[in-house]
Amino acid sequence: MEELLFVYAAIVEEEESGGRRKILKGLRDKSDPFTMQDTAFINTFRFPKSLCKLLISELEPHDVQKSNIPFDLRFLTSLYFYGHGSYQKCVGNNYMLSMSQSSVSRALHFISKLIVDVKGSEIYFPSSAQDVSDAKKGFYTKFGIKGTIGAIDCTHIGIVSPSSTDATTPLSLFMNRKGFYSLNVEAVCDHRLLFTAVNARYPGSCHDSGI
Repeated sequence: MEELLFVYAAIVEEEESGGRRKILKGLRDKSDPFTMQDTAFINTFRFPKSLCKLLISELEPHDVQKSNIPFDLRFLTSLYFYGHGSYQKCVGNNYMLSMSQSSVSRALHFISKLIVDVKGSEIYFPSSAQDVSDAKKGFYTKFGIKGTIGAIDCTHIGIVSPSSTDATTPLSLFMNRKGFYSLNVEAVCDHRLLFTAVNARYPGSCHDSGI
């Protein structure tokens, strides 16, 4: 009897799951995030439409993920997650995205790696004499600051609590002074507000001066 109940429960769950997939697909087919007002779009995805379309055009040719979900929706879903840090299920429930939690997870993993592989080389620190000269000139022209090639600061990026069983990385290493687990990420940008260096190797307990 218990086995029959288990099989029945599994069938019902599968049917509900299949029905939800059909509903989500129907919502996706009818949605177009690019029809949102410009201000609402930026508040949702943190980037203007023009930049999103440019990035999609550059990244989509490298899309090898086997998915029935359009690339632009997977990309925008990832941006939404980066910008809000919400639960994956909540991200997928956004009426403009309409994806299951598992689909959000797969999209995040793939899109994140794709961005690093395709665009990662564009973040580089001025190394040639010409690059250094251009950066100094830019800072002086724009901000009146002499002899500067970059503006540096650190920020805490929240993370899920690490495993407490790893003796080499105790939880206390990642607890920052603000009371949550994080990585203390150091970043440098130039006069154009473009990142030229990013260091995400240090835990939240590390002071800015120690990076």
